[in-house]
Amino acid sequence: MRTRPRQRAFLAVTAALALGLTACGGGGTTAGGPADRSTGPAAGTPATPGTPEAEAPETAGAPEATEAAASGTSQTSGKRKPVGPRGGVNDTEAYAYAHPCAMTQLSLEVRPNGTLRIIEATNTTADACLLDPLPAVDLGDQNNSGQDRNIHPLIPGGVGGPGHVLRAGTTAYAVLDINPARRTGGTEEDVNEMNVLLSPSQMPNADTRVFRLGPAAGVFAPRLGLYRATVAEATASARQADTPSPR
Repeated sequence: MRTRPRQRAFLAVTAALALGLTACGGGGTTAGGPADRSTGPAAGTPATPGTPEAEAPETAGAPEATEAAASGTSQTSGKRKPVGPRGGVNDTEAYAYAHPCAMTQLSLEVRPNGTLRIIEATNTTADACLLDPLPAVDLGDQNNSGQDRNIHPLIPGGVGGPGHVLRAGTTAYAVLDINPARRTGGTEEDVNEMNVLLSPSQMPNADTRVFRLGPAAGVFAPRLGLYRATVAEATASARQADTPSPR
């Protein structure tokens, strides 16, 4: 019965000697031993994760570099509008169909690109909303107070349906081509402004915004397309315009 305490004492002495030898070892770190904290983390130790970078706001549907705006043909600032916050519980298509867009929750910009005028409607809120299939656009003379002689563009035939769902922080694009035939003679030189109402069946006329076309825009048989998620799709829609727009 006394052999067990002796064996335990012998094992304790052996362990103490082993620890002493390890402590007196060479300058390198013993495999399995603690790393030298004065020289940074040991090899193979993963770096401490840093603070994640803030995610840059998305510019939904940003046009390609070839769609750079022409100079001197619009009053827009040329700067991209900031997108809205990330969507909340109301950022759904079902919610949008029951909630028409109000001008107070949208930003509007018109950018020129040759004969094209790119209309951008951005939802700056966290809730989805519904736009009409296309905006209401007409072209006139800023020096003429009456609008009875304004030019209304052709639009794609068979326009209808529930409209364009605009999710939180996203942009809808509509393209107006003021001179799709690229005519140089016989154009309406006195037409120098465009009126834009983003969702005519749901917004009052007071929400109409006016944009200058420039002194030599040259308007002839303009065409307007439907709202689309990209500039390329909106441009293709404008090419299909063949029906007079309602007055």
